[in-house]
Amino acid sequence: MRAALKNAAALLVFLAALAAWGLFLGCPIKRLTGLPCPGCGLTRGCLALMRLDFADALRWHPLAFIVPPLCVMFVLKDTAAGRRFWSSAPLLAGLIALILGVYAVRLALMFPDVPPMNFYGGAVFVRIVRKLLLH
Repeated sequence: MRAALKNAAALLVFLAALAAWGLFLGCPIKRLTGLPCPGCGLTRGCLALMRLDFADALRWHPLAFIVPPLCVMFVLKDTAAGRRFWSSAPLLAGLIALILGVYAVRLALMFPDVPPMNFYGGAVFVRIVRKLLLH
């Protein structure tokens, strides 16, 4: 039980920091490259879930719905079930495939105009390329 409380506290600190970063500074990958990352919109999707606004959560990121169960499994990672979950190679491979598959579909359907999958023209890399090509 003590480990679960420690894990829950660590998770809350991590999620709070991640939410603050995402809400105030934006996606670091998008700010650097101009391209959305596989997780773009996930913070806003999870915040919509907390408001029980399921349609908005789905719009921001369809995988927002798997974040709560993953958080529960993180808190329980020191239990037998948690160890089995996190050490299951097929499960983790499936999770990675799901993330990449959803990313590919979102890019195909939304990029470059629909937030959060829109292109950011003010990105560092984009500005460097423009300076190199225009000068």
